[in-house]
Amino acid sequence: MKKGEQSKFHKYFNILPKKFPCPLNYNEQEMAMLVNTSIPRFIKGVRGEIELCYNENQAIKDNVTLDELMHVNSMILSRKFNLSSETITDCMVPFADMANHSDDNNIAYSYSWPHRGVVYRALRNIKRGEEITISYGKTKPNDVIFFQYAFTLGGEDHSIWDAV
Repeated sequence: MKKGEQSKFHKYFNILPKKFPCPLNYNEQEMAMLVNTSIPRFIKGVRGEIELCYNENQAIKDNVTLDELMHVNSMILSRKFNLSSETITDCMVPFADMANHSDDNNIAYSYSWPHRGVVYRALRNIKRGEEITISYGKTKPNDVIFFQYAFTLGGEDHSIWDAV
């Protein structure tokens, strides 16, 4: 299961953060700060699914710890692209996942079957030296953005929080 340096993604995996402040990895004290939101309930459900998968799959247990599996899940959650094509919904796109969010993003992406990969297109002229930005979801509410990316956005479009 572990390919290490044999994996074609080895260099990519090596540049990913070893620790990530994803709410999925929050401790009890950090979770207490989110007590009046829907996030703790959601995190509990996701953690439960990951633990169930771990406990029911000996091949996973033989190769990784539960903490490692949680870390991998937080990396995927924070880096996956939603492509919304007919047959592909979410995927990992190494290096492209490092683009920062902007509500005024200057590129958009989509999956291209002829190119068998993600294709980017400029939404406007991009100046030399200007940061390339994508949108993490212009209509996603802040609780979803926070759970996936560990930050929130300003503006009316993102102000919806599901308080419990």
